Amino acid sequence: MTDVNSITYALCVVQKKLQVPKNRINSFAKYKYRNCEDILEAIKEVLHPNSAVTLTDDIKLIGDRYYVEAIATFWWGEKFVSVKAYAREPLEKKGSDASQITGATSSYARKYALNGLFAIDDSDDSDSGNQYDNNPQYAQKKSEPVRNDPLGTFSEGAQEVLTIDQVSKIGELIGQAGSDSAKLLAYYNISSWYECPSSKYEAITRGLLKKIREKPSVLDGVAKYARV
Repeated sequence: MTDVNSITYALCVVQKKLQVPKNRINSFAKYKYRNCEDILEAIKEVLHPNSAVTLTDDIKLIGDRYYVEAIATFWWGEKFVSVKAYAREPLEKKGSDASQITGATSSYARKYALNGLFAIDDSDDSDSGNQYDNNPQYAQKKSEPVRNDPLGTFSEGAQEVLTIDQVSKIGELIGQAGSDSAKLLAYYNISSWYECPSSKYEAITRGLLKKIREKPSVLDGVAKYARV
């Protein structure tokens, strides 16, 4: 007989009721995603008055890198269930100060802690955006060789893909070259820059740099006008 007063039953009810569609769009990498705030807003709509959700963070040094450990906790009266998730701070993120980097990393780790706690499937998500905005953990998951994963989170034999810095560099070059990101993805038969094999990085950047060098400049126009 099911104990309707148990925390397991209460959590099960929330998991079944909770709906968090991916209504955000990453315009650069062309995918839909949800973020931590979206999940929290949806949770508030289905929580029982006797229940609550809390989020806490801690900083962990693993190897020579710092990770944000996020803990999502579901409370049912005095009982609780918690799930942890980790996200690594990037070494550098242009345009962000240290607090913004940590905040974005925290948001990403919290999102995946909530995913685990409430059984939210994010398997087809390239994630938050943090274009790479708010997605340092996705960069860890998708950009580093499995052998360098200190948490042992990802399976052996996964294909090595671009790092977040490489994706950022390609984005900058695309802008400078005046190229179309979607057409470039199609040309190299890639669904997303975050899933681009690292072996293609050199060819892609070399092609973009060539296009930038060949791109007519304002000075070229001035010189041509002066000759006339």
